Amino acid sequence: MKYELQSEFALHYAAIGKAEGVAEGEARAILKILAARGLEPSDEERARIRSCSDEEQLDVWLGRAVSAGSVAEVFGGARS
Repeated sequence: MKYELQSEFALHYAAIGKAEGVAEGEARAILKILAARGLEPSDEERARIRSCSDEEQLDVWLGRAVSAGSVAEVFGGARS
């Protein structure tokens, strides 16, 4: 039997949990792409990626991570 959330309270916190999970997954993907491309973020850059909860921003960074020449470029900095 599958339980369906019905209260506004439960639905609200379930949505928050889902969004946090999506953000964590995108942050991990960004870091994995950077590692695979030989780009090592500093501790500060890694913390910035991991602490971001804005899915749109993470999507932008994910797209940039694929072709960025540096970690700074992922954040919108100049190509190194």
